[in-house]
Amino acid sequence: MRAMQCELCGGTDIVKEDDFFVCQSCGMKYTPENAKKMMIDGVVNIQGTVKLDNTKLIDNYLSISRNAYDSGNSKEAEEYANKVLEIDPTNYKALYLKGVAAGWQTSGMNNRIPEAVDCFALAIENCADEQKLEDLKETVANDVSKLTLAMMRLRCEIYKKLPSEENAISLFAEAKNSLDLVLKLIASCGFKPKEFRGEAATMMNNAAVDAFDGVIWKDYTNGKPLILTNKFGVSKYKLAQPNDVSRYATPSKYDFDKLLARTDACIKIIEAAISIDPNDDEEDLTRYKNLISITEKIRDTYSVTYNPGDLYVSAKWFKEYELTDKAKEARDNQIKNWKSKKEETERRIHQKKVDDYWGAHEEERKDIEERIKSLEKEVSDFTSSADYKECNEAVCNFILEEADLLKKLDQCGFFAKGKIKAQIKEARSKAKPTMDKLTALDKRIEPKRAEIKGLKEKLANPIQ
Repeated sequence: MRAMQCELCGGTDIVKEDDFFVCQSCGMKYTPENAKKMMIDGVVNIQGTVKLDNTKLIDNYLSISRNAYDSGNSKEAEEYANKVLEIDPTNYKALYLKGVAAGWQTSGMNNRIPEAVDCFALAIENCADEQKLEDLKETVANDVSKLTLAMMRLRCEIYKKLPSEENAISLFAEAKNSLDLVLKLIASCGFKPKEFRGEAATMMNNAAVDAFDGVIWKDYTNGKPLILTNKFGVSKYKLAQPNDVSRYATPSKYDFDKLLARTDACIKIIEAAISIDPNDDEEDLTRYKNLISITEKIRDTYSVTYNPGDLYVSAKWFKEYELTDKAKEARDNQIKNWKSKKEETERRIHQKKVDDYWGAHEEERKDIEERIKSLEKEVSDFTSSADYKECNEAVCNFILEEADLLKKLDQCGFFAKGKIKAQIKEARSKAKPTMDKLTALDKRIEPKRAEIKGLKEKLANPIQ
């Protein structure tokens, strides 16, 4: 007699459960008669239809896949997820595990995140349990956020170390792909991932700034100040001290052209960061400042060359190449545009703070508005009185009369000036008592006007 061996998977771990003998490896069930034949002959000739139950095998593969993924072995997790899909191509758990395992095997040369998103979409499509479906959608949304951010982080790190135009283009492309994947995810499951726009934009901005300060500008100047020149572009450096030049940067025209190309790519990255995350004014304010600072720096820079001189011309260092006036004007227009957007952003930030403050201090705001309304009525009643209106009208008439006389004085001949000056003096003398009276009346109401002004400023700027 030989040991029983499952004819489907070859397993020998067969245990009796209820009225059947069940293979513990693949879940195949055998009747006692078939099991007996296996023990005697080693071969079973099964007549009729045999229902194959792979539930245990699938559960076993899923467990191995999940454990492998949790242990950081994404390759093995994907392999066992594929084993499940060979048996059941619609298993949503295996589709999810395949997707997340594939996504985390992404490298700079092999982006598997689109493949992961396709698996996620299939998993969502094949999940029939409504409660589990909602949980799956949320999990998938968060996984896509993590995967896209990981890929963005990889591209940013590469760009910071080597800020070439090619790597800048790769960073742009990755940012666009990430947005496209999120839109695809929303279309397939209706769930938005946790906010990744802000984090992605921050990574891009920081990568650009770090690349400019740590690599681009440092390569251009070798960490030294540019050699000083006068208004004619001639260096103030004295050749009598030849070692002094080592304290200054003397970039060539090649260095200058390379600086412009790399910096323009750097600027585009920061602009892309603003477009990716357009609703974060606090961060955008920093990004506009970075754009202005970097552009001002390259607008004013130049390359340097050395003329050894001859019998008739002194040796000297001088400014060799800089932006043309037209190019500088273009840079100035960029700076002007960013400064305008920066000011708009500052206004929005301020207004949001004001709105947030009054949203939390509703009663205080109402009290101030009521006080303003009360004070404005008191001022209106005072200035509407007959006495005040009479004085104010008289003063206004005097001002018009004086303006007319001053105009005549300016246009008349020499002999007429004396007469007009006398008229002006007489008009001022007659108006003085009324003007003094109006001034006194205004002083009585001035404290209320001052209080109204202060309260309105409080409403406009409650945060000191």
